[in-house]
Amino acid sequence: MSEEPGTEVKILAPSGHCLQTLQLPIQAPAAETMRTSLRAAGKEAKGIFVFTVGTTILEEEWPLEKLGITEGSSIEVTVLDSMRPCFEWAVYDASFGNEILDNGSTFQRGQVASHTDGVRTAVPLPRDTECYICFKGINTGTHASVGVGTSNCEVAERGYVHLYGQDENSWALCFGDSGEIVACHKGEVCVMQNSKGEQLEAPPRTNFPHMSHSHMSHSHMLYISFLISAAGQMRVTLAGYPEVVVPFEIPTDLDVFVMASTVYGKSQISISPMPFPPPTDPELPPAKSAEKPT
Repeated sequence: MSEEPGTEVKILAPSGHCLQTLQLPIQAPAAETMRTSLRAAGKEAKGIFVFTVGTTILEEEWPLEKLGITEGSSIEVTVLDSMRPCFEWAVYDASFGNEILDNGSTFQRGQVASHTDGVRTAVPLPRDTECYICFKGINTGTHASVGVGTSNCEVAERGYVHLYGQDENSWALCFGDSGEIVACHKGEVCVMQNSKGEQLEAPPRTNFPHMSHSHMSHSHMLYISFLISAAGQMRVTLAGYPEVVVPFEIPTDLDVFVMASTVYGKSQISISPMPFPPPTDPELPPAKSAEKPT
């Protein structure tokens, strides 16, 4: 039985240091094979390993022969630790008109009634990494949630609910009818503190102007940024408020994904590794600088 055509692949760090040398077939997808080999050698990515051959990114399903590489040759592949998939929506229920837009940065809900739809990122969020979320087209009277959870979390449910923060697999900020933003885990409201560890006298609010459903405007947006600390706290910045700390104590060895949910038709949830442009709607307060942890 003849051997499968192959080539020698040297995996290089950005510095040029050779991490591994593998013999890979040229007719099978190579990226995940190299990623698995690096993990087996104790090399872990903060985001996800991506590979380049020259100036070309090796796509997930590409065999080496797609790049013109021939059997028996020797090539150098540079591995990069990419954070991009941490900030791309990927897992959702495609039923009822739900969509992923803007190259993965925006989830848009369909218009089915009596249904809650959620979305999660492609890969887990590294600890101490800031994540920026923008809800657009929501208002008081709806249910919405944002936070982190494991890959076991559902992305849809019948009825109007806060999809995340209701079980042992997710930790979330939930808001809706009252305008208050509360932190939840296992369906229970959790303590919220300031950056000094003092319990807040009152929960933060969405600051939406009071309107009926018939007068909701898609210009109404809610900006939230958060990170999960190495100790498992959620550190939150909300427009108009200083930093809020939720001592969730998320297990340090648990991989958690960014997740969010909404019930409002055609509402959007955007995600970014960078701050969004400041709101121009005069009804919304300007964002205040966050108090950074010492």
